[in-house]
Amino acid sequence: MLNRCDPPDFDHQVSDTDTKLCSVEAAAAIKEVAFGVKDIQMASESLPCTDSLAYINLTTLEDEPMCVEISVKGFCPVGDRYNETQEQTTGSEYYETIYALLSARSRSFRDRFSQRVCDRLQGLCQTG
Repeated sequence: MLNRCDPPDFDHQVSDTDTKLCSVEAAAAIKEVAFGVKDIQMASESLPCTDSLAYINLTTLEDEPMCVEISVKGFCPVGDRYNETQEQTTGSEYYETIYALLSARSRSFRDRFSQRVCDRLQGLCQTG
């Protein structure tokens, strides 16, 4: 039976032999890219959330909702509605990171991410 995500244990020390925890990756993705999307959240309890498979829902700045699968293969958009997956074809595109997925799917995310990098670099130049 698949378990629903409990809050991840960020104090857990990950060794090289540990498997990447998809539930932890999902929580990290939500925190990392919230600045560049309209909405991002864990999927409902109707979808699995385990160490090897998790789902998040997000809406891009262009108002494109999607359900995203997170697995050892990477990040893959699997539905165009929250909490719904559609049958994937053999050519389904997996992205190594949530940043790569959003950069490919959202021009506004790319713009906002680029601006954020510029702002941080300018801040470093001013303090240096």
